[in-house]
Amino acid sequence: MYKINLLPPELQRDISIDIKKLVKRLSVSLVVMSVLAGYGTFLYSYISTKKEISQTEKYLNELQVTVKIVEDLKKQRQGNEHTIQIFTEMIDKRLTWSYVLDDFSRNLPVDVWLERIDLSYIDPQAAAGAAGQTKGQPNPQSQPQQAQAQGQAKAQAGAGATPGGQAPPAGQKGQPQAVSPPVPNTMTIKGYSHTVPSIGVFINNLNKMPYFTRITLNELAEDDKSLAFKFKLTAAVKEVGR
Repeated sequence: MYKINLLPPELQRDISIDIKKLVKRLSVSLVVMSVLAGYGTFLYSYISTKKEISQTEKYLNELQVTVKIVEDLKKQRQGNEHTIQIFTEMIDKRLTWSYVLDDFSRNLPVDVWLERIDLSYIDPQAAAGAAGQTKGQPNPQSQPQQAQAQGQAKAQAGAGATPGGQAPPAGQKGQPQAVSPPVPNTMTIKGYSHTVPSIGVFINNLNKMPYFTRITLNELAEDDKSLAFKFKLTAAVKEVGR
């Protein structure tokens, strides 16, 4: 069916469509809408992220108190572990001296009696250095006492460190550290005997005991007051079983 437009040319409408212009306008509109949609999405994401950051900062501020408490507990636990380690070492290295004294009484000859028993720690290196000195140096009898004093001074110098030369636990710098005292490694025995062979028997009995590695006779002299022989022995205590 055909339609005839009888209107004059100036009144006729141009109903033809320019496809190129239409496509161009649609493309521009789509680009503008995409930009607006992206900006809206970005703005919403920015506001949401800012809100989450604010909530996270508030939560972190609340956690700071808890974190501080946990750190204090951690430092306290490290200090307790260090103290327990020292106590355990002391328990493992201890030696019940009552059994040693009972063995003394069973192995003591009838004509021998003891006047004094001393326990001390002597630094092995200091003792070895004192033993290697020449005879020309004065007062050689005081060398064991010097070695003992050096060993005690060395133990006191290490009061700021943990056993084994390790550094103090983290978080405890500047705090006093519990240090295990040096384990006695030397026993000094002083006594009297009516006969010299009895002293030899006593030394032989001490060598058979499982507590000592070496027995040394340091002094032997006749005492006119007690009409007996005065002696002094030094026994090196074993590390096993202490």
